[in-house]
Order: sequence, then C-alpha cells, then structure tokens
Amino acid sequence: MTFRDKRIAVGAAGSGTHVSAERLLGRSGVDSTTATFLPFGGAAAVEALDESKVDVVWTAGPPDAPTVRSLLRNPKVRLMSFPMADAFTRVFPDLVRLVLPQGVIDLDSITPPNDVVLIGTTTKVLVRNDLHPQIVQLLLQTMVEAPNAADSEYPVAPAASDFYKSGPSLRQRYLPLWLSVHAQRAIAVLVAGIAIGLPTFRFLPVFYQWVMRRRLMYWYAKLKALEASFDH
Repeated sequence: MTFRDKRIAVGAAGSGTHVSAERLLGRSGVDSTTATFLPFGGAAAVEALDESKVDVVWTAGPPDAPTVRSLLRNPKVRLMSFPMADAFTRVFPDLVRLVLPQGVIDLDSITPPNDVVLIGTTTKVLVRNDLHPQIVQLLLQTMVEAPNAADSEYPVAPAASDFYKSGPSLRQRYLPLWLSVHAQRAIAVLVAGIAIGLPTFRFLPVFYQWVMRRRLMYWYAKLKALEASFDH
C-alpha cells in the first residue's frame, strides 16, 4: 500500500504522533506535498476514519489503549504491516521492530488474522546534567528490565554509562540510599585527604630542614655581629 495521495490522520501539529509521521513517512517520499496530512488524533481520528474523512490513521500506543483497541476491533479497519521494519530500524536507531501475534487481540475472532510486523519508538528519560548520581542510579535500577545504553541523539549520563557497564555497586546493593550517599561523601573526603596528605608528608622533612637552616643562619648572623663588636 502506498500513502501517496492519501488523506492521513497524523495527530495535532507538534504532537509526537505528528512528528513521527512526518519523520518516517517523509523518508519514503510521503509528505505534505504528496499526501494530505490532517490533524486528527485519538478518538477524533477514529471518528474521522469511520466517517471516511481520512484514508489512513497514523497512531502510536499499546494494543490496550482505547483508540488502538477500537481500531483493531473495527472490522472495516485493516492493520498495516511494515515489511521493511528492519530497514526502518537501521535507518532510525531509536526505532524497534515489533510483532503483533495472530489472535492476540481477540482469540475468538482471530484478531489480527495473522502476525503483523510493526515499528515502535523507544522512550527516552532525560535528566539535567547536575542531577545527583544517586538519583540517576535509582532511575536506572527502576528501568533495569529494559536497559538501553546507546542513544544517537542525547549524551548518556556518566553514572548511567557506569551502571550499564558494571551494574549497581556493592555499596548501592547493600546500603540504603541515605547511608550510601554519606558513605560516598566519606570516601570522597578520605581520598581527597590522602591525595593532599601524602605530598604534605613527603615535603614536611624538607620544610623542617629549611626552617632550621633559616634559624641557624639567623643566629649565625647574630654571632658574627657579636664577634665584630668584641673586635671594636
């Protein structure tokens, strides 16, 4: 099926559905000059399709979402398969290939009647670069069931990169968050103290010798002055 010269409901301007439609369809040469993009989304898109105001509905959401569920159960609607889903995921690394199994919507009526290949977008969690690493670790532990250490658009936080490489540290596994934060600060202070203290202890004897030499030179000058006074 080609989308050229079709009326396509792509959601309101600025919405994620609209942006994804322009981005993906545009890659196939379907844009506002070769097709008609209409700002219908959600229930309005379903109604527009029922009233033949649009030919195609571009939507995103899980199968149990009200809009998607109503479209899948509508006998007049056919779910389009993406036979080139693998190509789309190569061109757009943030996309994933999905398969909607036969009959997963309704086993009685066998909806869909066959496996349908789909494409889906990945969800990105963005954090400020000044967010405490412990908070980043907590977020990652919450999302550990589906990790994704690579992103082509946004830089990955250093704490997230460390988590993906080696997982949570022993301190984070066995200590509560409040104690883990204090332990991390204590370790940082100890390391800083050692880094400052070692050079100090190394140069302390040299400094001591310099001070003693200065004192000796001072008293030596006093003695020379006293000896000169005896001569006079």
